[in-house]
Amino acid sequence: LNLAPGSPSLTLPPPPLPLLPPPPPVIPVFVPVTPVFVPATPVFAPALDSDPYLPPSMQQSQLYRAALTCKVFLGPALDLLWSSMDSIVPVLRLLPTIEEIDGVYMSYQSDPHSHMFTRKVQAEHIERLNGYGARIKTFCLNEVEQPRIHPFTLIHIVALLPLPHIQEFLCTSAQSLTTTTVPFIFRNTVKRFELKNVTDTNSHIIRPFLCTLQDRVPALEDLVLRDPLGVDSLTGVPDFQQLISLEFVGNIDTSLFLQIVTVPTLRKLIVDIIDSPPAEPPRSGDIFTILNLEFLHIKGLGASIHSFLLYLNGGRLGDVAVTLVDSDKRKRQVDERNITAVSWLDECLYIISSRWPTVHTLLLNRRQCPRRQVTDVLSFSAFERFDRLQNLELDPPLSLTRVLDVAAKNPTLVELKIHILESSPDFGFDLNFVKSLVETCPELALLKVKFNFCQVPLDTFCAHPVSTRLKTLILESKEPFRWVDTQTNAIKLAQYFYAAFPSLKNLHGAASSGAAFWSHVLELITMLQQVMGRA
Repeated sequence: LNLAPGSPSLTLPPPPLPLLPPPPPVIPVFVPVTPVFVPATPVFAPALDSDPYLPPSMQQSQLYRAALTCKVFLGPALDLLWSSMDSIVPVLRLLPTIEEIDGVYMSYQSDPHSHMFTRKVQAEHIERLNGYGARIKTFCLNEVEQPRIHPFTLIHIVALLPLPHIQEFLCTSAQSLTTTTVPFIFRNTVKRFELKNVTDTNSHIIRPFLCTLQDRVPALEDLVLRDPLGVDSLTGVPDFQQLISLEFVGNIDTSLFLQIVTVPTLRKLIVDIIDSPPAEPPRSGDIFTILNLEFLHIKGLGASIHSFLLYLNGGRLGDVAVTLVDSDKRKRQVDERNITAVSWLDECLYIISSRWPTVHTLLLNRRQCPRRQVTDVLSFSAFERFDRLQNLELDPPLSLTRVLDVAAKNPTLVELKIHILESSPDFGFDLNFVKSLVETCPELALLKVKFNFCQVPLDTFCAHPVSTRLKTLILESKEPFRWVDTQTNAIKLAQYFYAAFPSLKNLHGAASSGAAFWSHVLELITMLQQVMGRA
């Protein structure tokens, strides 16, 4: 070819590149963003409730910021932000036609002195008002001085605002029942109303208010009146024929009490009759049969509670609590027989066990009980009459022997709360008693014991589990534990409780009884459960 050496024509071509596989086709991926954020409402609420020290204003601020974050958060945040209102002012500000002029909320136009609602409300204004109003479920009127609203403006607002989901009204003061707030309360959807801080100066408005409430809100189910009221104020309570739960404090007679307790729909009654005198013993024809009442908690003087219970019989009562308030002055006035409060507890226990043997929850409590008074004089044979008692709380101090007697007569107990009274100040409560008590009631899941001080059990060996059902053990003592080596005893107790109660999950002690120590014992028990594979 006569080519000169080094000619480009003699240069060999580069080797071919290796063949690579073709890239995969691009498939569009659609991320379902909306379903991920739909359950945002239950996410916000626990986050705010988990911190009890977070002020309400900070909670509102966080919800407000969440609403401004994105459209997905807007609805859930506003639902929580508007679910509970403590003032009517935010509702008034939903309409741009309303403005505060000289301390009075009213409609406005070009003439600021006009007091008539003349500016036309647009359709979008009504839609916005209904949208926010539908989120309101609870009104808590805690402001003594409610905002003043012009009458014409108030009439128009009440007519425009349906509040379809409002269910609860809380009035922290009787002074908040004004012409401004009352029209918002009278809604057919309201199910619960609570009123407190009723003074003598405004008690006269309670009866007409309750009468109007019964007439305008006939479907009210839960009524709470937390301040002492007289018979005149409470006369209209039995007219609520759809009440399911009622709680009140008042000076009433047996006639009104029987009218209330026999309301056909009533299921739950919590009543404080501390100011009510005892009634005359009933005759055979004066005993009333309660219909559907299932929950009765009554507090007052022993003579009054006993006389009121004598008038009741039958029904399906399942939860009973009797709290005796001991006052020497009142006792001398109403109790001519000078019967002690301990004996009144015995009398009440006898009535309850005789007329409602199917009770499953029983609480007997005596306030202001003398420190060294032993209640073993009570006739505990009444406990034998209960068929299936499951929850029992006895606040009067009992001896260890009496507690075991009660437990033996009610082996079906699931929760037991007792107060141990030592025979002498130097006698300590032995933790081996817990083992004996749980052996007597094998179904126990919760046990709470109050005592003077605790001793280290001499025998911390347990050959076999006593109960696999006990989950919670609460120990409260008035004095610190008399132990020397805290770490050594913590290990001993952890081994003891793990062997006896391998399913124990909660172990608590009062601040005075070494709460930190019992937390450490629970940590050791949890470690043993994890190591042994029983957690």
